Amino acid sequence: MDHSMWIEVERSRKRMHEILDQKFDNFILHTACGDLAEYLDKDTYAKPLLAPARMFKGAKPTAVILPEKGKVVAATWQRVVLTILLDCDSDPVKHERLMTLRSRVAGDFRWLLSDKSKGLRAPLRINEGLYFEGKFDTEALLRNLTKKILEPVGYDYSGIAVLLRNV
Repeated sequence: MDHSMWIEVERSRKRMHEILDQKFDNFILHTACGDLAEYLDKDTYAKPLLAPARMFKGAKPTAVILPEKGKVVAATWQRVVLTILLDCDSDPVKHERLMTLRSRVAGDFRWLLSDKSKGLRAPLRINEGLYFEGKFDTEALLRNLTKKILEPVGYDYSGIAVLLRNV
């Protein structure tokens, strides 16, 4: 095999991996969140919130798709997180659980949930007396949201998808 043929085989291998990855991504998204075709266009794609937080790094959000409420515009990661927390807090049982977690769940240097905005670097107001620390990079923000807040309060985020901008 000469060099040019080897390069072509490697290009083909790379393209086949990309196609296979895209097929699996679509399968996972459809299985977790259902048919999202009505929300997608040539400029956007979706990822389920169930995906590992690292997979969202570098992506630019445009909206959150909530199972009961549909599409909610959210152009920043902080807005994505706040939208999900507001949905979680709208359930009275989850609200009480969130209130119980205030000043009990730590981030790296501060509480993730607090009863006041003072002391938080980027407070996201969920309601009066409930604030979330939003000063994290994308991966840490989503990991803190899902693993340290949503899972402990029993909020099912398996059907949530984030719409992302094609770059």
